[in-house]
Amino acid sequence: MGAGMNLEKGKYYRTRAGKKAYVSMDVDQDCPLNMKCVDAYPVLGFIESEIEPEGALVFSWKRNGCFLHDNDASQWDLVDEWKDPAREWWLGERNGAWYAYSNCSHSNAQVHVREVLE
Repeated sequence: MGAGMNLEKGKYYRTRAGKKAYVSMDVDQDCPLNMKCVDAYPVLGFIESEIEPEGALVFSWKRNGCFLHDNDASQWDLVDEWKDPAREWWLGERNGAWYAYSNCSHSNAQVHVREVLE
């Protein structure tokens, strides 16, 4: 749904609702037995927050990221490539050993890694 976006197999995207989605198959490229698979929603994948104990729900999208029709916005539309959030690391000592903590307020987190590295 991003301007000029064309989904690619093997990449992560952000849904309109801010969830992380993975494109795992393009039926035009991955159709078995060299059959020509024609589908209005040829890109398949999953949304990480929608994984259940039995497995992941499979979603399908148009190449431009639309989950539904082009004019109907959906929380499952893919709107941009996924960018992992920046992480802050902290070091903490516990029982004589040092541990790294990410994005936490752990009581043992004593030294911000940025301070150690500078």
